[in-house]
Amino acid sequence: MAAETPDSTAQPSHVLDETEYGQSILAKLNEFRQDSLFTDAVLCVDQEEFPCHKNVLAVSSPYFQAMFTSDLRESRENRICFNDVSPLTLKRVIDYAYSGKP
Repeated sequence: MAAETPDSTAQPSHVLDETEYGQSILAKLNEFRQDSLFTDAVLCVDQEEFPCHKNVLAVSSPYFQAMFTSDLRESRENRICFNDVSPLTLKRVIDYAYSGKP
């Protein structure tokens, strides 16, 4: 009996295509961030601390991608302090990374 070859024009009978999948994952990651679950970085400004996931920050911003993948000290540390930004501004950047909304 000859093996069947898949027909590239045939449509699969069971396709999982959830258009909101990406947004639901991002929302869950944001919940994890708010509960400090699985976070691997803490961004600090003044007395404010923001637990985050490096991978979420890196995919949302070339700045963070460079920071976490270069030979910079921040790529090896879990606590990263900022001096030239306000806590509100940093919070808004982080919120955008986790929601895609300004």
